[in-house]
This record gives sequence, structure tokens and C-alpha cells, in this order.
Amino acid sequence: MTQGQWLWLLLRGATGSEADGDLDALVARGQRSGERWFDNATGGLEGPIFWGFSTDEQWRTSEIDASDRQRRERCVGALGRLGLREPRTVRDLALLMGRLGLCRHEVVGGTERWRIPQMLPLPSEVLPMDPEWERESDEGRWQYQIAAIAGELAELFTEDLNKPDEVTTTITELARLIERDTEDVRHGLVDFAVNPLVFLSSATIVSLTVDTPEGLVHADPERLDDDESFRISFDWAALAERRLRVHRLDPEHPSDPD
Repeated sequence: MTQGQWLWLLLRGATGSEADGDLDALVARGQRSGERWFDNATGGLEGPIFWGFSTDEQWRTSEIDASDRQRRERCVGALGRLGLREPRTVRDLALLMGRLGLCRHEVVGGTERWRIPQMLPLPSEVLPMDPEWERESDEGRWQYQIAAIAGELAELFTEDLNKPDEVTTTITELARLIERDTEDVRHGLVDFAVNPLVFLSSATIVSLTVDTPEGLVHADPERLDDDESFRISFDWAALAERRLRVHRLDPEHPSDPD
């Protein structure tokens, strides 16, 4: 997670509990358990900004470094066009988030108040973005939303259905089970079946088929009728092997995947 995401979690906690106070008070309140999660994750409010998800050299690659540099150049350039300076510390970043509408910072009766708005603005609504950057931002946001739906399907198959070898179902039934729209389920199934990094599965691990007079044929979730029956087949041994490989590469989940 980025420093901005950790800040968002801190301020979301203050919003949910209706806690008031300056940033230092909110950090102290959120770390009363002694775990110091915010300071450990971000370097503290006076910690320097790093443009990426981790400064740990163990997880850095030339591709990640190049991506972080591009992100910094784009953001700093956009801020400059708005007359805003690059944030140097996590505290600066929180104040900048307030300026851009990603959080609300106000003083009420002499007391500071930080809140997360009910609806966040789109990046293009607060930053001057070129068409390519805006397109990449839209694609990333869409993929993030679809990955969340695919995650709910993965939890359904692994936890609720206890890793079956095969499931015969419909789009409507899956939508009911995870409390999502049918179109959401279609997109989630596609992601679950073809994205090896988000879902720890791939087309070689999960197959979707439908019965026809000619036998079983590949089922495209985006072409199935809502109530059309189709079959999902799993290879959990292959999935477990894939999970082990992914977990070794993921600093956020170093433990055994099972």
C-alpha cells in the first residue's frame, strides 16, 4: 500500500468513529494498541514521501523504479500547473489530499476535524491530466473494481463451497450468492478465469463450459444468458502451486497461502 492509502485508512477510522483532533492526535489514537501500524507503514507524519508501494530493496525492480519515476513526474507536473508544491512529508501529503478533495480538513470550534467524503472525486476532476494518463487511470480503476468482485467469487468457491472440483450454476445464482449485479458477476468471472496475478488462477486452472448437443464447449461469461446453466471446473492442486509462487513474490502475504 502507498502512504496515501495508509493515510486514507487513518482518516476513514476517524470518520467512522467521529473522532476529532489534529493528525498527531489521530495517529496516537489509532496506535493505542502499541502496534504503531501507521508509523511502521508510512515512516510517520514527518517521514519522507516515497513514490511507490515499498522502499524495501528486496521488492524493487528496474520496472517498478521506472513506474514510480513516471508516477512522480506526472503528479509533480500536474501539481505545478495548479500552483501546488510537491509534498515532502506524509503530513504534507495529508494537507495536499485536503486541497484536492480526497479528504475534508476543517476547524470546528477550535478543534481540527479530518473526514473522508462520501464520494471521492475522479483524478481528472482535481488534476490536469493528458489523455493517455486519464485513460490509464480509468483502466486501473476499472480493473481494481473488477478484481474486488473476482475476489468475492474466489471466497465463495474456496470458503463457502469448500473447494469443489466442479460447480454447475448460473450467472443469476452467483449474483445472488455474492449479492452483486449479474453484469458485475460476468466481469468478475472473466477476471477470475484469465488473470493469474489478481486471482491466483488462470485459464489452465479454471475452465468454464456449457453443455450442448455436440458436448461440452467453452462458455464465455459475457455471452451467457443470466439463467443459462454452465459448469466451472477447478484444479486446486495447480491453484495451490500457483499460490505458493505468487506468495513468495508478495511482501504483503509472506505466509502459507492455505
